[in-house]
Amino acid sequence: MQYSPFGISPKQVIALVTDNPMVMHCFWQLFVQQPKYSHILDVACFLHRVNTLIGHVCDHPVIKKVISQNAKIVTFFNRSHYWGDQLQQCAEKYHLSHSLKTHTNTRWYSLILQAMTIRDYKTVLQEVCWHPDAQEKTNRFSPVSLDVVNIICCNPSHFTLNLQLI
Repeated sequence: MQYSPFGISPKQVIALVTDNPMVMHCFWQLFVQQPKYSHILDVACFLHRVNTLIGHVCDHPVIKKVISQNAKIVTFFNRSHYWGDQLQQCAEKYHLSHSLKTHTNTRWYSLILQAMTIRDYKTVLQEVCWHPDAQEKTNRFSPVSLDVVNIICCNPSHFTLNLQLI
């Protein structure tokens, strides 16, 4: 009977989870193909599979466009002192205590937080962008970016697709 450095016999193992396709393929060649280890199942890491699936969803051209438009909205309001302040004042009326989110430690968490804040801010964004001051230069303040206004006010499917992304 062979023992591993961990004190476990291969006969005691029923499955091993691998987190990398190369490791899984190598493991399959070294163990699963061998008759004496044929009882060991090779299982891909569930979270890595989910990560791959989310990657495929986010690569779809329609969803890619939603992600890009969300980033454009958040970037504009987070960079504009005046319009960012207008947005926050309007958000307070709707009792929104969080701001538009842009970056966090992980890619998918950033993506979902950004989409969720766009969802939460839908009414606020529309109210700010429909305001006459947002449409044209007023008191030396530039209007809200035409791209951002078009996404928020002229593209109702954006918010529906954003919900699908979430």
